[in-house]
Amino acid sequence: MMTSPIESAYQRAAEAAAAADTAAATAHAALFDFARELGDATAPVRRNESPLAVRVHFLRRTPPHFDAPAGVHVEEAPKERPAGFASVVIEARDLFFAIESIPGIAIAAVTNIPAMEAFAASICGVHTAADGKPHLLATTDDGTVIVPTIHAAPLLLDAFLLTVGDVFAARAQFNPLPQAALSA
Repeated sequence: MMTSPIESAYQRAAEAAAAADTAAATAHAALFDFARELGDATAPVRRNESPLAVRVHFLRRTPPHFDAPAGVHVEEAPKERPAGFASVVIEARDLFFAIESIPGIAIAAVTNIPAMEAFAASICGVHTAADGKPHLLATTDDGTVIVPTIHAAPLLLDAFLLTVGDVFAARAQFNPLPQAALSA
C-alpha cells in the first residue's frame, strides 16, 4: 500500500516529536540528578544557624514530575514557561546561578553574578556520563562541545560559594570610612 505525502510527512513529524520528547526527558532527568547532587553538596551549609542561606531549587512545568530529594526545593515554574521547562537554581540571598532547559530550544545557564557570566554563557547541556553522574557541557569559542573544568555539582557549588564570598566582601566596602576615622 502506497502512503500519501501527507501520511509520510505526518509519520516523520510524529517520529521527530517522540525523539524530542525522549531528549527532553533525558535532559530533565540529568538536570534533576544535578539538582540532587547540589542538594547533597549543600548539606554542610544548610544548618539553621547558618548566617547565609544557600538553597537549591528545581523548577519545572509538567512533565516532568519529580519528588524533592533532600536539600532541593521542587517548585512549579511560572506559567510563562513552556510545558516541559526545567531549571536548577542555586541561590544565596539575591545571587543565583541557574541551568535551564527549554525543550527543543536549548539548555543554557544564567546568573546575576558578573564573575560567573562567561562560564554561564558557555553552558550548553548536561549529560549523565558513564560514571552515572550528571556533568555540565560547554561550548568553546570555536563551537566545540567539551566537559568544562567546573562540570560536577560539588565543583559548581564550590565556585558559586567562592564567588558569592567575593561579591559580599566587595559589598561590605560600599561605604568605607575615611582613614582618620579608622585610626581613632
